[in-house]
Amino acid sequence: HSLINYQLFRAMKTLPQTTISINALSRTTGLSYSQTYTAFQTVLVQLNKIIPDEAVDEANFTQFLKRVTLNQYRFALLKDSLPFEFFDDVFKNPHPDFHRFKENHQTSVSTLSRRITPFRDYLADNGVSLNSTTWAIEGDELHIRLAMFTFFMLAYRGAGWPFSAVQEQQAKTLLAEINQVAPTFLLVPVQPMSKEALVILAIQLMRIKAGHALLRNRRMQLLFSGHDDLPDLIFTQSRFPNLSASELKAEKQFYYFMRMYFMTVTRQPQTLDRQIIEHFDETDNLVNRFVFGLLSHLNDQLQETDRQLIAESQVMIANLYRLSFNEYVLDGRFSQRIDFAQSPYEEADSSQLAAEIQQYLKKIPKSMPESIFADFPEPFISGLYLLVKDNYPELNRDMQMVVNVLIEHDSFAKRDLLNFLDDLGFIRVVPPDAAVKPDLIITSLTKPKRVIPRLGHPFDPATPLITWMPEPTDLDYFNLYRRLKQLQRQHGSSAQL
Repeated sequence: HSLINYQLFRAMKTLPQTTISINALSRTTGLSYSQTYTAFQTVLVQLNKIIPDEAVDEANFTQFLKRVTLNQYRFALLKDSLPFEFFDDVFKNPHPDFHRFKENHQTSVSTLSRRITPFRDYLADNGVSLNSTTWAIEGDELHIRLAMFTFFMLAYRGAGWPFSAVQEQQAKTLLAEINQVAPTFLLVPVQPMSKEALVILAIQLMRIKAGHALLRNRRMQLLFSGHDDLPDLIFTQSRFPNLSASELKAEKQFYYFMRMYFMTVTRQPQTLDRQIIEHFDETDNLVNRFVFGLLSHLNDQLQETDRQLIAESQVMIANLYRLSFNEYVLDGRFSQRIDFAQSPYEEADSSQLAAEIQQYLKKIPKSMPESIFADFPEPFISGLYLLVKDNYPELNRDMQMVVNVLIEHDSFAKRDLLNFLDDLGFIRVVPPDAAVKPDLIITSLTKPKRVIPRLGHPFDPATPLITWMPEPTDLDYFNLYRRLKQLQRQHGSSAQL
């Protein structure tokens, strides 16, 4: 029911406020009228809880929609979830009081155990377990910290700080101190301070305080080869007198590791991208051999694409180094945010490009150290697929939708629309007069069904049409993106039949 309520609230946020009705919401969400009405009433109750100083009802609810973001509403639903409350407590407290939790939430052992099973199984698949007696988290410390990071970043997305105000101030103070250190390998100032950087630091401090310092990770040493003199930052004996010299070094290395851990999402390479490429390029190592073996294999399948553009794609190469090294250090299984995004896995299950990635993994000689990558589970293939797909559209056409754009005159609106579509890796814009049947037509024409046959191929009434406004707003682009993603899922499903 929570998912239905969330889908309905999202529809309420995106539909023009003047057109919101049960019928319109039913059409948008695909729910029946009765399901929509029931969920709508529930959403009103929840909005009254989120905005307690107002009386939200059927007559006035539209004026309050802007006051509650999607993430705030999602978090309100999450706080009513027993599994969330349980794991939020377990991750924050090294010695959780299970009986107190059970009494506070008026639940039984069997009910709680049943409700937490899906996420407990997910954690177990990623190297983290619950002690059967104390219910405390156990496992490899590196895996525990990444599971905590994934949990807190997803659960508290757009919903504030996960820990106490004291912990937030401590993390900010220490990050400000780290920002004062002269830039070096893997170290550039984090300005403005990101939530990611602060949460990672807070988790690290929390686990050290609880007596769970890290041990040296043998595989991680590949990252520090040639960089033995990195600044100690905050990881000194004076600040952490209870840690041994080896534990302090392991904690320092973890902090630097997490600086390289996150993928770059911009088109232009950042300082860390160039540092990572230079580091893994300067010596012969299994990560370098694996990444360039993969790119060589994919390039061999190309017939039309300019390979030089691929070779110059520093962001892709740096991210491939990141992903491969992360997987190597964590032995192919660890909790990450992409685990909770469904569409990449669906694409990677069925696309030609993903099949080529799998083919490369199979042909790595077992005698080579990089053959370890072939043993990693499915999420690794999905990660590789996500990182390379924008640079290999030629090998990914079975996952792309063919789109015709029919706009009467060249204009800024047409240019902006084409630029927008060009940035979407799952869209291939084809001229309307090309002998290719489109999966979708975007048009500003008032009578497209009459015009299309004149372009050389008959109009197929089954082809979806999207009407485009002469002066589109940001909301028009947002709704277009949602519609395109919906059609992409349908297109992918039909392609697999």
